Amino acid sequence: MSRALKSLGIVAAALIGLVVLLVTYILFFINPNDYKGEIAKVVKDKTDMDLVMADTLSWQLWPRISLHLGKTTLTDTQAGKTLVAINQADVSVQVMPLLAKKIAIDQVILDGANLDFVQYANGATSWDRMLAKLKSAPEEKSDKIDFNVSVLNISNSALHFSDEKSKLDGKLDKLLVQATNIDLKKAFPVRLKFVWSQTDAQGKTLVADNDLNATVQLDQDAEKYLLKGLTARSHLSGSLLPAPVVVDVESDITADLKQQQHQIDGLKLAVEYQDPKLTKPAHVDLSGAINADMKAQKVTVTGLKLAAAYPQAGLKSPATVKVSGDVQADLAAQTVSLPALAIDAAYPAANLSAPATFKLTAAIAADLKQQLVNLNNIQGSASYPETGRPAPITADLSGALAANLATGAVNFAPLDVKANISDKAFPKVMPVHLVAPITANWKEGKIALNGFTLDALSIQTKGQLSASLPGIAATAKPGTPATQGMTLSGNIATSPFNLRQLMQTLGMAAPVMADSSTLQRVSVSTQITGNENSILLKGLNARLDDSTLTGEAGLTDLKTGKIYARLNVDKINVDRYLPPVDPNAKPAPAAKTAEGLLPVELLKKQNLDVGLTVGSLTAMKYPVQKLQVTATAKDGVVNVSQLGGSVMGGRFSFPTTIDVRGAKPVLSVTPSVEQMQVENVVQQFTKKDLLAGIAAFNGTLKMSGNSVDEWLGSVNGASKLSFNNGLLKGVNMMQLVTTEMGKYQALLPFITGKDAATLVSKQNNTEIANFLGEASITNGVVQNKGLNADLKKAKVSGTGTFSLVTQQVDYSFNLLLDKSIVGEGLAGYAFPIRCKGKVTDVASLCSVDGKAVKDMATKALLNSKEVQKVKADLAAKEDAAKAELAKKQAEAEAAAKAKVEEEKKKAQEKVNQKLNEGLQKLFNR
Repeated sequence: MSRALKSLGIVAAALIGLVVLLVTYILFFINPNDYKGEIAKVVKDKTDMDLVMADTLSWQLWPRISLHLGKTTLTDTQAGKTLVAINQADVSVQVMPLLAKKIAIDQVILDGANLDFVQYANGATSWDRMLAKLKSAPEEKSDKIDFNVSVLNISNSALHFSDEKSKLDGKLDKLLVQATNIDLKKAFPVRLKFVWSQTDAQGKTLVADNDLNATVQLDQDAEKYLLKGLTARSHLSGSLLPAPVVVDVESDITADLKQQQHQIDGLKLAVEYQDPKLTKPAHVDLSGAINADMKAQKVTVTGLKLAAAYPQAGLKSPATVKVSGDVQADLAAQTVSLPALAIDAAYPAANLSAPATFKLTAAIAADLKQQLVNLNNIQGSASYPETGRPAPITADLSGALAANLATGAVNFAPLDVKANISDKAFPKVMPVHLVAPITANWKEGKIALNGFTLDALSIQTKGQLSASLPGIAATAKPGTPATQGMTLSGNIATSPFNLRQLMQTLGMAAPVMADSSTLQRVSVSTQITGNENSILLKGLNARLDDSTLTGEAGLTDLKTGKIYARLNVDKINVDRYLPPVDPNAKPAPAAKTAEGLLPVELLKKQNLDVGLTVGSLTAMKYPVQKLQVTATAKDGVVNVSQLGGSVMGGRFSFPTTIDVRGAKPVLSVTPSVEQMQVENVVQQFTKKDLLAGIAAFNGTLKMSGNSVDEWLGSVNGASKLSFNNGLLKGVNMMQLVTTEMGKYQALLPFITGKDAATLVSKQNNTEIANFLGEASITNGVVQNKGLNADLKKAKVSGTGTFSLVTQQVDYSFNLLLDKSIVGEGLAGYAFPIRCKGKVTDVASLCSVDGKAVKDMATKALLNSKEVQKVKADLAAKEDAAKAELAKKQAEAEAAAKAKVEEEKKKAQEKVNQKLNEGLQKLFNR
């Protein structure tokens, strides 16, 4: 026994000695560098690439067999491209498994590896030749390799990527791969770090710094793979992004390839958006679990939750949105469903008393094979609590939506919205309820509201609307205008409503009007038509109390925004809608505004063509019939070609052009008045009963400025005024003359044959049979050169001026009275009258030239019948005396002559007495 043990010991010692001698021989007598050429040849045969090992190879045999590789390159010599460059590498295998003819890899250490990958413009890559060679070689498998690596360490390595077609240049840099105790049957830890950087054709950059940790289990026999405790972070920055982004991921991932079952548990995804404009980084967080049964081709996402916060500057707190729900997908049937999707959002704006909120729940089912999507049980609610509103604006939505992705058809059957709206203008809440079945086709660009009903504040609006917008259809060419080929059609109609009651419901005070029964019956109905050029309301019918508006209106040129209207009003009394007039109130002074009476900037922008006809209009108590207004405006020129109607028994027309293109507005007016009863007009504007009669006026006027004063001071033109059957109240021109003549009461019987009481009329007016005046107007001053009037039993002619600015008149008239008034003695005399002063001071405006009247009276007296009778009697007596004297001359020439002389003396004395009496009465006043 002892001998056997001794023999065994000798054999063992001999074997050990042999092994020692073998190892000593390999380490000291075999140089691995002698095999560089053979190794390079093998690589060339396998890859068609050239391997160059620049540094000395070294190895060791205990406690493990390892090979140290220095600087090494793998080059495509044909392309002149180095694909791989390694700084150094160490690979070792365990010694003991080698005795069992197995290879157990122990350590793999790689430092400074650099790979270069180029994708050329034609789609080929710099690695294509080597990959094609490897694929052509027979696959070599061995079950004698035991992949059990105690240490894997790859550091300072990089991959350079270049895409010559897209001009994208990228680099995977600072690569670090660390793993220990790698056993394909057990779990082992792995860490991966790298930085990816790229620059695109526009020079924009992207940098991603990545760090990943996980425990990996690779069961190749069961084909089951596990990543447990996976944590990954990626920090993204560069000019390609508006701000840096940080992404964190956590999960457990299981992949069972045999059972085709894949599971992601405990998924947590966090995204941080580091915009410096925000008060702090924005966040997006997602969690859930994913189960994929690829055998049954079903994928389920359970417990899905997404939460986002955006802390925008100016918000009281971050804006938030939350989404939750489960997702079920059947890949075989190509269906996806979200049976309980929920969305909850809040936006805390600075002008809100509390965050605005929006909530939505729905059940979503999608058939991708049939391309059908259905949203059922849609329930939504929103609240907008703006500061200053008496209550938040709220809305509740419900309905169901069906969409066909193949045809583009969408059907909302129906959309049901209930809202409560409040505003400062109406402190009470306004409820609104809309029910609208909606059909649309996004591929064709069509939408229709079929038979919608809108209830708001006891007003019900019904109608239907449809629009075709091929410019936004899926088949439209990019850049097509949205309105190209557009068509619109539909109609709307409201129920009759009481506007006063509506305002009361809203908590608003109804305007105070002269007639408190107004605004109680209001309704509107119209048809809507449109195309890419125009949108019109046709068949418009709007009722306001007793008035009806009909016609059409809209935009006839959408590009220029041209407004078009042709409207008709049957009748309207505007006075009913004006504030009540206080008869004792003093006229308020005209307000002066910096903008002036005309909205110049607004007129410059107008582009319109409008026409209005009013059958019967009452304004300021004037009954206007058949009022017509037609106006156009473009490029700062407003042309009112028609502005006229019938009023006060006559017609008026005021065509006007307003030009606002210059420094000041310029107005051109061509007024025309025919057969106008002026009594009420004059009384309305002067507040006095001054004038009555029938007037006609024509003129051509031009003025500039933007106030009444500027217009009156700058008006230039010509005018013609005629007047018939008139009465100038408060002024009796004939009385002015007869009153002046009344100063000579003793002479009136001699001059006129009438006494003062009969001659002087008690009427305080002037009757005007007809009047004609032509005038020129220069800078607001009216110059009358030929003014003629035919008064009742008198004629007037004269000239003068009237200032529109100061209202001052200065006229000189000649009044020729009829002989029925002043007798034949004064009938041929023209009495001079002067009217000077302010036109409103009627009583003291006109006066007679007293000195001229005195001279006329003296002349008339000397030519009066009484004086002529005295002279005739005197001549007759003188002739008789002469005859008597001749008869008795023979008898007593001397005596008769004496007697004749005596009689002549007496007669002369009587004539002198009569003349003295007359002159004393004339001059003794």
